[in-house]
Amino acid sequence: MASIAASRSILQYEVINFIIHNFLGYDRSIPGYSRFRIIGDVGRGEHTLQITDVQRDDAGEYECQVTPVPVNNHPLLRRKTYLEVLIKPNEPQILYKNVQLPDRKLIISQPDPILRISLVCSAVGGRPAPNFKWLLNRHEIPNLEVKTKTPMSPNDVAKMSKSFTLSDYFFIGLATLV
Repeated sequence: MASIAASRSILQYEVINFIIHNFLGYDRSIPGYSRFRIIGDVGRGEHTLQITDVQRDDAGEYECQVTPVPVNNHPLLRRKTYLEVLIKPNEPQILYKNVQLPDRKLIISQPDPILRISLVCSAVGGRPAPNFKWLLNRHEIPNLEVKTKTPMSPNDVAKMSKSFTLSDYFFIGLATLV
């Protein structure tokens, strides 16, 4: 299951043919976890975990456990699910010589057919790491061999860079972030 950061996530569990009285009491909040609470109709066996303001650290494995009637010595019943938290990266930036392009434009005043330029597209904070592609005049540049860097920590940067020759794509001296 995936959830967007800062949204509400619901992990729904239903227990069929199981009677339980005051297991969680009348207050179905979870002490120490103010953003977590149990919702649903107890009479119908609904014990749904609701997480508000989902955060990066909420990602992980969640488990619902049901203890059967002790008289029959049944084992503990379990159901697991994994919550993945998706985080939108910041707006991408195009860098030339490690500097952000002013007005999102790179102008080559003296075009040279053998000039090689390297542009870096970077985005910060996405989870999972974002996918990148380059467009030239609104058309995807096919068959690019790119180097990518996947972020290792929350504040790390995902990057894609491409070095190419101007004549490779009839480059007209303008790179625009789309």
